[in-house]
Amino acid sequence: MTGPASGRARPSPAVTTSFVYDVNRGLPVLLDDGARKHVWGLGLAYAVDTGSGGLLVYHTDGLGSVRALSNSSGDVTATYQSDEFGVPLVTHGGSTQPFEYTGEPRDEAVGMIYLRAREYDSSVGWFPQQIAFCFAEISTTDNFARMNRPGFSPTSAQ
Repeated sequence: MTGPASGRARPSPAVTTSFVYDVNRGLPVLLDDGARKHVWGLGLAYAVDTGSGGLLVYHTDGLGSVRALSNSSGDVTATYQSDEFGVPLVTHGGSTQPFEYTGEPRDEAVGMIYLRAREYDSSVGWFPQQIAFCFAEISTTDNFARMNRPGFSPTSAQ
């Protein structure tokens, strides 16, 4: 698969970048972005620079968001802070890496985080694309009224 956001290569002046994904996991994960090979365990573990062979270890939070990078000597080379919606707040250090909020890769061509079905704009903390679901047939007011009337039982077919 090529192109992080849409399954196709992004147009770029004289440069094509290919991406390799592991599709045998629960969700596909980025394995190779051309500059680094990324190693996954229970989450994002580390990356090996394809040019120098240097190692970067990812330090993530409970959501999988990258909070720090360290090198093979154990020295912290970069730290990242964001708010609860993934809006970047502070970045320190010179190491760059493609993963952001919830450990998902950033699509630099559109400036958003690739989440497979749609992209997430971490600069504002929401999805700019329309949701593809139709809620026209769901009436929460009617369901609420039915559940709160006297004699309602959630196990009965009403």
